[in-house]
Amino acid sequence: MAMGQQDEKTKRMRELLSSFYGTGSPESDTPTGYGRRDTLQGINLPNFDVDHYMESLVSLILLFLGTLPFLFMDLVNLARHTYPCGC
Repeated sequence: MAMGQQDEKTKRMRELLSSFYGTGSPESDTPTGYGRRDTLQGINLPNFDVDHYMESLVSLILLFLGTLPFLFMDLVNLARHTYPCGC
């Protein structure tokens, strides 16, 4: 996929997110307990920030992908201990 196509898709996704979420009155209507750091939980809040949401989402995905090999090794070790004979 060409970089221009990827940029266009990213731009379109940001436009869709910002047009659908966070429409409402300013930050004063934000329930207590939800701040800028809680973007993934507060997607439907009036002060929704699409850029911060995308950054949080990408960070979460990268964190998950970083731990995936370790989780796989834990699964392999668990299987090895469960079936020690190699059956």
